[in-house]
Amino acid sequence: MTQDLLERLQAARNFSAPRVFRRMHEEAAEEGLPALGDRVRWWSLKRIARWQPPADWRAASDAVPFAQTSDGDLWCWYPSWATGNTPPVVLVRASEEARLYAPNFEGFLFRQLLDWLSGVPGAALDCDEAELESRARTAVDSVRPHLRSNWLALLDAVRERPLRRNERSGHLQFLEPEEVREIVQRELPFDRLNPGLLQVG
Repeated sequence: MTQDLLERLQAARNFSAPRVFRRMHEEAAEEGLPALGDRVRWWSLKRIARWQPPADWRAASDAVPFAQTSDGDLWCWYPSWATGNTPPVVLVRASEEARLYAPNFEGFLFRQLLDWLSGVPGAALDCDEAELESRARTAVDSVRPHLRSNWLALLDAVRERPLRRNERSGHLQFLEPEEVREIVQRELPFDRLNPGLLQVG
């Protein structure tokens, strides 16, 4: 069934989903898709294949949404900016042009975890830090089969740090957003990359 839907996606959108995404969906029946919170609400393969750009769409016509944020902004593959056969991932907000988030889908998963660890969403002042540490471990483990070993080592090291309260946002965090930007610029090089695109809804 999953393979049929992936083939339908390729036929409908003239687009072949990245290998990591295909494997993720093939394994999802047993493990479920990676839990990335409100930042990433995964679309079904059927919805991806059926999507058509709205009248006010300002991004490239070959963009392929695969998920959305809690605010309805779309995470899309963007073949127009592809390097070889590798489409980058962009964020498209309503009536806005695309903002590049990661040079590939694997980098998208990696950066999502960095963003999550830099400001745990919904953390009240009296929250249980042990619970948040457990959630961080679960979040990293959910992408473990899909990321390269050096990125996993970095994420594991970050989630082992003590939680700190960000004085400006009030969020608990394992690392500062400024450190995320440095990691993104080092690990996800791409001419159009927007390293300041953090803490999306």
